[in-house]
Amino acid sequence: MKTALIEISTSHEECLYSQAKFMENSEFKLDLFIHPKLNPQIALYQELFENVFFIEEETGLFTKLRSSIKLLKRLKTYDLLIFNTASSSKLIRNTLLLLNLYPKIKCIGLLHNSKKIESSFTQKIISTKIKKYFVLADHLKQTSQSKIKLESFYPIFFPTTNETVQKNENEIWVVIPGRIDFLRRDYMLLLNSLEKIKTLSNIKFIFLGKLLETTKDGNALLLEFKNSKFQNQIIFFNRFIENEEYQAYLSKADMIMPLLKCDTSYLQNKISGSFNLAYAHKKALLSQEFFNQITDFSGNTIFFNRENLHNILEDIDKRKMKCPTFEDLDKWSFKNQKENYLYFLRSN
Repeated sequence: MKTALIEISTSHEECLYSQAKFMENSEFKLDLFIHPKLNPQIALYQELFENVFFIEEETGLFTKLRSSIKLLKRLKTYDLLIFNTASSSKLIRNTLLLLNLYPKIKCIGLLHNSKKIESSFTQKIISTKIKKYFVLADHLKQTSQSKIKLESFYPIFFPTTNETVQKNENEIWVVIPGRIDFLRRDYMLLLNSLEKIKTLSNIKFIFLGKLLETTKDGNALLLEFKNSKFQNQIIFFNRFIENEEYQAYLSKADMIMPLLKCDTSYLQNKISGSFNLAYAHKKALLSQEFFNQITDFSGNTIFFNRENLHNILEDIDKRKMKCPTFEDLDKWSFKNQKENYLYFLRSN
């Protein structure tokens, strides 16, 4: 079956490899359509695709329409189209609307926020062609839209590399993955907790993401971290971290700390990529109590609140509190994830 996996944005590359591996040695003959900026990131697994094509969204009403027609001409030769981000983009919206002229072409999408099914006009247009969506966790599979089918899969598989990073034997690494983002993450929570701690000897906080230009308040907050009495135990990056190095740091982590603000959408509609990185590397999570409703966190997480985080960090640092052993559920095995993914592709 001639199949295309499509990602026209510069995000969500982390979902591509798992899908390509699931389809390897199957009836799905896979091509990849991506934004040119993703090309360096797929270099380690480019051989999983028969062909790689580059597309990017243009600006302007008429150029967008022209781009949609151009993309349609390329996609109409396929039997199955899998949209790695099936939302928001006007190019994807317009192309899928035009694909209704080709009823034999099957389309499936990944939803990174399932709330869009209920509330987004653009998503309603996209759903005129896509009737089946993947979401990225089991607890996101609920929808009131009877004509829409949702299934979950976990993109928790990554290429193996020989990249290594140095870690001293006594160090305890608490890794905060993702770019510095003051809208989504509660950095003041950590900063205020550190101010209550007298000594830390072993913990290192690694902010595993590029430090982008931020607001004036954001820069001031970062300056406070850098002026902290524990500044030598806080690591920031002011450069893009290549995938190999990124995964190497995660493999050496002791805990992953999402450090998210308490947003109910994470309980119902979306995940943070840090969740799946923890499952992928079999690392315990350090998370606010607010997120204890997420069933995947059960048994794998040390929960904290604003009042006790400093105590928990001190106990972890002194090794009075051990990181929980990751409960490697059978549902997260490559075999089960592949079977579930392919079953959904093949089903009507």
